[in-house]
Amino acid sequence: VVVHALALRLIELARGCGVLSMAGLAAANASIGRQCLEVGFKLKAICGGRATHDEYTSQELISRAKSRRWVLESPSALDALGPDLGAQLLQEAQEATRLGETKGLKEIKPHDWAKRAGEVEIYLLAYSVLSDYVHCGPASLEHIVDVKANGQVFMQTGPSDYLLGRVIEGTCHCLASSS
Repeated sequence: VVVHALALRLIELARGCGVLSMAGLAAANASIGRQCLEVGFKLKAICGGRATHDEYTSQELISRAKSRRWVLESPSALDALGPDLGAQLLQEAQEATRLGETKGLKEIKPHDWAKRAGEVEIYLLAYSVLSDYVHCGPASLEHIVDVKANGQVFMQTGPSDYLLGRVIEGTCHCLASSS
């Protein structure tokens, strides 16, 4: 079930890359392309026997415990949520943490999934380059802003093909290697 769901997700994301590239939405396309690679790493690692479906599904527990803890550590967030929802989140965080500790679960980072899938080179060459778009770092604006030597600023507001080749190559590689 996990493999089938990941394969469908991979196809969905790859199709999304095609649509976004035709629309010239470079940043959104790069973000979806990065997700495509991440799904491909997980799918290939599981199918190759270097990860289990349990390891994949357990990542949700770890993620839930982490996200709940961040909310619970913020008094203003707790006030905004109200006492009932705050208590529910606390219970979920404690349960997720307890389950994680009981099962000895550890977070598997994208680089680790790529390593298990035998895709470290793709991680280094494609995934890491596309990460700026997901995290919205200053480099994610390079395709929009051009500052000339004299300080004059030009901004592109229309469709863009920035990094389009990288996204398409990464997505195609991901589809081929996962198959």
